Amino acid sequence: MLSAIKNNLGLSMTQETTLCFFATTGLSKDENNVLLSMLRLLSGKTAARWNTTDTSKADVLLVGAKPDNALVESWLKQSKPWVAYIGADHVHRDSTHQLQAPIRVFPLLSLLQELESALKINASDSRDDSRQASCKANPQAWLFAEQLRKLSKA
Repeated sequence: MLSAIKNNLGLSMTQETTLCFFATTGLSKDENNVLLSMLRLLSGKTAARWNTTDTSKADVLLVGAKPDNALVESWLKQSKPWVAYIGADHVHRDSTHQLQAPIRVFPLLSLLQELESALKINASDSRDDSRQASCKANPQAWLFAEQLRKLSKA
């Protein structure tokens, strides 16, 4: 069903060569679900294909309001990128990147592109730039994402 909606909105699904993973700590179940939904929605719009996993396989850690501090300290020792999820009840941290709550499509897309640059992922081989340009020119295509975000809050 989701793929049919995405195809109708002009968000075609393609195979990317690079897989990247987020691990999360301190996010609510709803926030994790919204993140996963948004990552699926953005599939094919970035150089890499993004998903969530546990910390042992992750490329990036997303830290929310109530993180496992031992996990965060362990992550920092690995010198991998991490993202502070900033909101009304979240504490600002000295992170390599930030994402403002609630999760929205365009800020997440921008963050993914920044992370791909930091992880040195080559965009030229992984996506069709003409598809991405047509999606940016059609803001109606992102109504689905906004509706999905609103449903997650209900």
